[in-house]
Amino acid sequence: MGHLAILGAGRRGADWAARAILMGVDVAVTDPDAGAADRIAASLAAAEAALPALYDVALPARGSLRFGDLADVMAGAGAVMEALPNDAGLRRDVIAAALPHLPANAVILSSARIIAPGALKALGDHPERIARVRMADPVWLWPLAHLDGSRRAGEVLAGLGIALADEAAALDETAGLLA
Repeated sequence: MGHLAILGAGRRGADWAARAILMGVDVAVTDPDAGAADRIAASLAAAEAALPALYDVALPARGSLRFGDLADVMAGAGAVMEALPNDAGLRRDVIAAALPHLPANAVILSSARIIAPGALKALGDHPERIARVRMADPVWLWPLAHLDGSRRAGEVLAGLGIALADEAAALDETAGLLA
């Protein structure tokens, strides 16, 4: 898959990093906040204490973690997880800035609940490469997601040990929660 690039390491981004690392995926994070590394370390510690108990087999060898700027973390990424604060303008701007750096077979997954799937996909020339994924918190604990996106996005989630919710599941679109 290549590595998982994570744009934003608040609580949600830190949890995605923890899940990916413990599932053996290398992670590259960009976040200007000095507390990003500490948040990821805290999420990783919590996930490391709980996640192995959910599986009947040993987890794979841990993936690596590195930090860089937007272009650096995007280079060679197999997938990108956008996990920015709930500011629609910021999310649009960062996704637009990330798209020119998106490797040819990579997909951008967004946790944006404040941007409709159609508006999210309209940000780029290849809407099939932008998907919205919704999960319960913390994402390292709950291996089930609802996906508004492509088969490639589903493959990326499967590589992180995450199953897709039944398409017939009722969704609360405003909160993005499984009913």
